[in-house]
Amino acid sequence: MKRSKRSNAARLDLLVYFQHGCLVLAINRPESNNSWSATLSDKIAAKLRGAETDASITAAVITATGHDAFSVGQTAKSDDMFMERLIHCYDAIRSFSKPIVAAVNGDAIGIGFYVTQLCDYVVTQGNARLGHAIADGQSPSVFGTRLMWERVGRRAVELALNGRLLDADEAKKLGVIHEIADAEAVLHQSVQAAQRLSGQPRLAYPAIEKGDVRAESGALHRCLTKGCNCPE
Repeated sequence: MKRSKRSNAARLDLLVYFQHGCLVLAINRPESNNSWSATLSDKIAAKLRGAETDASITAAVITATGHDAFSVGQTAKSDDMFMERLIHCYDAIRSFSKPIVAAVNGDAIGIGFYVTQLCDYVVTQGNARLGHAIADGQSPSVFGTRLMWERVGRRAVELALNGRLLDADEAKKLGVIHEIADAEAVLHQSVQAAQRLSGQPRLAYPAIEKGDVRAESGALHRCLTKGCNCPE
């Protein structure tokens, strides 16, 4: 994978750079609170697939620009291929064989929240809110509820039906996130966490951290199929 300095092009919707052997992918759509798009799904999936075979990359961190939003999920009407491209992105994150950390710099809602839960480790700034996004008259995401069940058991149903967002403290108590950091330190602590995880024996990490995750992939795919018309 070709090395480059952090891009100065403000309109790139995904910034790509490297810190201490970590591939950093930063969502850069601040005008829409880093809302999700099909193009973003494609780019993140492609970068992670490429990093799999790059021996110089030991881990990955997904974050976003600004301090208000990691991602508020999908805000614009999607085309017919949006879900297929999103599933491809989810698969790339969930199956990534190296440590992958979410550096949550602000609110993580809907797809933004689900992306954090597909990562191995989550560091969140103290003012962030996390959870489902449910519009009036719509059903909660089947996929999101199934994913939450892995973390919090039956509490996932209550959180899905109420559409209640978690603050950082509650999210940590439930095990949804692992660390709370000052806003200015989220990325730094996330890179440190990624380095710690990548220090595990190369063969042991995929077996320990990824084994159970891969076993659940079939169930999550079924939920995505059932929940494809639900808001993410």
